[in-house]
Amino acid sequence: MSFLASLFTAFAMYSKIPVPQLDWDQKHLRYAIGLFPLVGAVIGAVSYAFVYFTRQLEPSLAGFPRAAVFALISLLISGGIHVDGYLDTSDALSSFGEREKKLQILSDPHIGSFAVIRLLCYYLPLLAAYALLEDLTSWLLCSAGFYLSRIMSGTASTWCKSATREGTLFTFTDNAQKTGVRLILALQLVVCLAFMLYVSPAKAAFVIGANAMLCIWWRYTVYSNFGGITGDTAGFLSTLSEGATAVALAVSLWFV
Repeated sequence: MSFLASLFTAFAMYSKIPVPQLDWDQKHLRYAIGLFPLVGAVIGAVSYAFVYFTRQLEPSLAGFPRAAVFALISLLISGGIHVDGYLDTSDALSSFGEREKKLQILSDPHIGSFAVIRLLCYYLPLLAAYALLEDLTSWLLCSAGFYLSRIMSGTASTWCKSATREGTLFTFTDNAQKTGVRLILALQLVVCLAFMLYVSPAKAAFVIGANAMLCIWWRYTVYSNFGGITGDTAGFLSTLSEGATAVALAVSLWFV
């Protein structure tokens, strides 16, 4: 029952999918952070279904129109919660202030100009990468990337130290059954990577390599700037992972 309650809590927090609304008590949060990557699995399934069933409409829906709708599906299902973290983190990093100032910016609900600029710098290459994808294998791996990005975010949330002792992420991780959650996330990572390698070992190598390098850079960045992880920096990682996966697949077209 605690698994089901944690699943509902995760979907209620990290998606717009209608689920029963439960209180955030310790029992309901026990496995939530480990189960929230399943939101990415749903996004990936819907996104791939869109590409698969609309291929017959080509060329009217090919290129940029398909790329735009593909990107929109993720935003609509997730509610943009991870993009919000990307925006807040971008603002904080662009301030070049002391650590305390950066942490204050993370908690500020207002959006700054640097966040908008960085969002444009993110979505332009993302949409360009989507527009380059044509074969179903690449689209399937790109869709699986939504699942991978959340597994990475959840794993980072349970292993990295918290920058503050407040906020949504701290509440989720502080009340989590960490041994069980880490095991759940590890199993999901194995399943996700095995699926990617089964679909296309060569293309999956590009995706895995890009995300591995992103994780190294992300950890250095958040520790040096914030002293640890927050909910916003976790969303920052998830968002960048989706972009890294798309760009890696676009680059792989030149080699595979």
